[in-house]
Amino acid sequence: MVDINGKKVLEGSFIKIVSLNPKDFSNLDETYLSKVIKMIGESFKVYEIDNYNQAWVKIEWQISKDDYEAIGVALSSNEIELSSDDYTF
Repeated sequence: MVDINGKKVLEGSFIKIVSLNPKDFSNLDETYLSKVIKMIGESFKVYEIDNYNQAWVKIEWQISKDDYEAIGVALSSNEIELSSDDYTF
C-alpha cells in the first residue's frame, strides 16, 4: 500500500490521518463518530494492511479506572500520509 504521496506504507509504519469520510462511519453513534473524526491530523502506528489494501490503526481511551475502549479504523491511500521513514516491526 502507498500513502497519498505514493510512499510505501507497511505494517509498523507511522502514518498521519489527513482525511476521513464521515459516511464511512455512518454506523457509529455520535460519541464514537466524534472520536474517530478527532483522529484527523494525528499519527498512528499501522498494525495491519488488509486484503483490500487498507491500513488499520487503532485509537484507545480510558473510560474508567480499569476499563478501556478502542476503535479500529481501516484507511485508504488517499486518507493517510507516511509520517516517518522509520519502520517498527
